[in-house]
Amino acid sequence: MYVSTRTRRVPRGRAFALVVAVMALFGAVAAANAGAVTYTALGDSYAAGPLIPNQSLNPLGCFRSDHNYAHLTASAKSLTLTDVSCSGATTNDMTEAQNVEPGPNPPQFNGLNTSTGVVSLTIGGNDIGFTEIIENCITYNPFSTPCKDKYDPGGKDQLAERIANAAPKVAAVLQGIHSHSPDARVFVVNYPQILPTGIGCWPTMPLGFGDVPYLRATEERLNSML
Repeated sequence: MYVSTRTRRVPRGRAFALVVAVMALFGAVAAANAGAVTYTALGDSYAAGPLIPNQSLNPLGCFRSDHNYAHLTASAKSLTLTDVSCSGATTNDMTEAQNVEPGPNPPQFNGLNTSTGVVSLTIGGNDIGFTEIIENCITYNPFSTPCKDKYDPGGKDQLAERIANAAPKVAAVLQGIHSHSPDARVFVVNYPQILPTGIGCWPTMPLGFGDVPYLRATEERLNSML
């Protein structure tokens, strides 16, 4: 059995609310289990916490923090944590080694076993190409819309198609977690709000005024899929 739970979307600068939401979810787990509960954290950079002190060296290329939401939740709820999240991860990296420096991050499913009691998962953003999207959408002209021009020409929304194509991959990950850890409760943690409302904050985040609502809607679509 798995429980898929959506976190509240939080404004920029208040990422601590994500931790509070996850901790609230896990409270029921801790209360229901008198003994030590083993918790495995899976996911990409939004789970790993790049550049947040202190960074793990195992491997350094995952940019995994000991103060990401998994570590803070495990500490607050007395859970025994195995954190195998890794920046840049896709759904494929659940079952395949991820090529990061100075060495590969093993398949994240290696962190699961039959005694795992809790699993959290934040994945899907890199399957739709988060990095590529930002690179193609950055603009020095706030009145241009390079993002919509590239990804939504003539009303054919390529990012919506990518999200739809990612859905069965995420479903397969959930099935894989269940196979490895059949007694675990699985919490699917959404992506917190990346962009502000309205037209954005160009040039701090150099995205066109017309592209910001489109990208916000794309993230909401991704979270709805999750």
